[in-house]
Amino acid sequence: MTANLAGDWPDAPFQMDVAARLTPHVTSPAYHVVLTWAPDENPSHAEMTDAGHRAIYDLGGHEHQYILAIHVNQSGFHLHILLNRAHPLGGPSLSTSHDYALLEKACRRIEYEMGWPQDRGRFDAACMDGDVHLMPKPETHWQRKTADRKSGIRPDGRAVRGYEQRTGMLALRDAFEPDDLNAIRSKLDLSQTWAAVHTALAEYGLRYVLYHSGARIARMTSELVMAACHLGSDYGLRTMQRRLGRFVAQDKTQNGLAKGEAKTLQTQSPGALLPWFAPLLERRTETNDRQIDLRAAHKAAWKAVKTRQIQEIYQLRQMFYRDRSGFARAASSVLRDKHGAETRNWKAQNPKPDRISQDTTPMLDRMMPDIMIQRGHRHVLRARPFGSAPPTQPAPYTDHTEVRQVWALAAYRSACTVPERIKKIVDRFPADIRADGSGRLLCAQRNLAGSIAGFDVLESLTLTPTYPAHSSFGEGTSMLGPQEAKTIVIVSDVSNAIAESISSGDPHPLILVTSARITPESQRILKTYAKNRDCVTAIPRTQELAILHATLKELIPNTVYRKTAVINAYEPRGSDEPS
Repeated sequence: MTANLAGDWPDAPFQMDVAARLTPHVTSPAYHVVLTWAPDENPSHAEMTDAGHRAIYDLGGHEHQYILAIHVNQSGFHLHILLNRAHPLGGPSLSTSHDYALLEKACRRIEYEMGWPQDRGRFDAACMDGDVHLMPKPETHWQRKTADRKSGIRPDGRAVRGYEQRTGMLALRDAFEPDDLNAIRSKLDLSQTWAAVHTALAEYGLRYVLYHSGARIARMTSELVMAACHLGSDYGLRTMQRRLGRFVAQDKTQNGLAKGEAKTLQTQSPGALLPWFAPLLERRTETNDRQIDLRAAHKAAWKAVKTRQIQEIYQLRQMFYRDRSGFARAASSVLRDKHGAETRNWKAQNPKPDRISQDTTPMLDRMMPDIMIQRGHRHVLRARPFGSAPPTQPAPYTDHTEVRQVWALAAYRSACTVPERIKKIVDRFPADIRADGSGRLLCAQRNLAGSIAGFDVLESLTLTPTYPAHSSFGEGTSMLGPQEAKTIVIVSDVSNAIAESISSGDPHPLILVTSARITPESQRILKTYAKNRDCVTAIPRTQELAILHATLKELIPNTVYRKTAVINAYEPRGSDEPS
């Protein structure tokens, strides 16, 4: 889709170029923005282009030429915006100063107006007076980030992600179990000399080496590396030198650290790499061997070209020995120009083989699909790895970004954290109920588009509701059962929804969970799902829920009331079936 352009999109480059040439002071006229949606969100094409127009308007570029292009791949839906900063009618050029704040506010406003869940950004967002306002993060946010840096829990930068994408080798710190990383940090904290640092790392097959102005932690027997500060901010080169003095390199002959002994030490060490790294290392070895052969052949071919050119220069010098005439100088200039053209053409036709030759993401997706899904939420796993002890007082999730992360990883946490008695319920509704690894069950709240807007939370042992785990601009309703069911059952909490799914006479009902206060978004969801279906209300007739019953009767006149099923706890003698 194009805007402020004549004809179709193939005509856009010429028109944009003409407008850019009329304003030569705009040195970088092409402005590229990508709006992305999460993999579990399914916006329509009309909604995506509408979001693009709104973002451009908030950016101040609605009078400029731009192109919108929808792209769908494994990472989900995203919209490319290519905008010409030069005004087509000679007006002022588009300023990109503080565009990150303008675009973030545009995204929060689009989410609010379109009923989508609020995502995470650099600022906190609040809706006041019918508009979205950005506010700085509180001091506790920055304190938490400082603590995360000290613990090695920090997001990977662009360089790390690019290296992984191009080479297929994942980050070294994710190749170790969290307990091993904690043990390494403890030993480095106790080290009083650089020799002690090298010895502590050698126990895990690692070494501390200088790299440019900083330092790296590298594996002895492979190319796996990571920045030293990624282990924790206290282990960067400057911090370590303030504590231990000037860096002293590792003595290769000390502590039995010869190459063969280092390999043996690595296989015996408790810090051995995680099993799923083995195929990556094998593939990397094969790739290296192939790249070494290609680079050797390229080097030999280039050496042959340079040798021939040197011979031609020598022959010319012999021909015009001690000749300073204009003809001799002209011949030398011609030969020099000829060699320069040959060199440029040869290098253009024979690019130097590089270790980094392609995007390896599709290959990694095929080799280990589950691991690659988890890699999308790696910083969450670093803070809360699988099998970690649940927090004593779990707090609600803070934003929709964390909601998506927790929901995606809960599919892998369920197998190791759900009690056997609960497993049947989780297995029955894998798309609706998951465990978060801290002794709780999450029931997904979805909006009309099917996107997750939050959770209702249950204690996994007693199946008693606790609190909604998240709230945002995009509110949703918890659902259990097939979306295409002919019968819907409306209940007041998730525990009653589970009871209805077990005791209902209908083998495949769709159970909707509402609360005492029905929001406008919940009303739209209820009316949409109740259309042309049999509706049953299974909510107790109490004084507290009288208003809810009246609202439901008004929204869904054809609903039928019946007593609700109740599920409180499990049989005390260890029965596998809920009471």
